[in-house]
Amino acid sequence: MFKSLVLSTLLFVLFCSGVSAEEKEFGTVDMIQHDQAAIVIGDLYMNMALSLKVYDSSGKLANRYALKVGQKALYEAEYKSAQAGTEVKVIWIQDEGYVHVEQ
Repeated sequence: MFKSLVLSTLLFVLFCSGVSAEEKEFGTVDMIQHDQAAIVIGDLYMNMALSLKVYDSSGKLANRYALKVGQKALYEAEYKSAQAGTEVKVIWIQDEGYVHVEQ
């Protein structure tokens, strides 16, 4: 009984922390729909936040039109809800030779 209670509590904490936490991820830009404010990075469909910040490979702030299909990118996204989906808040465009190392 005690083990199942501890396991249930642990799973609940992990689930709740993952639902609203912002995480940095890596992927390739697969699709962009500026008119729909939508983007697909690494096969994940996301809505672009109204306050989306895009940084070019030199670290300078750019606008979302700097994003091109095929670019490698680090991004920070937040899961909103089943209906609202995932919202990307920050994108860092990476150089073509960038190699991502999982931490």
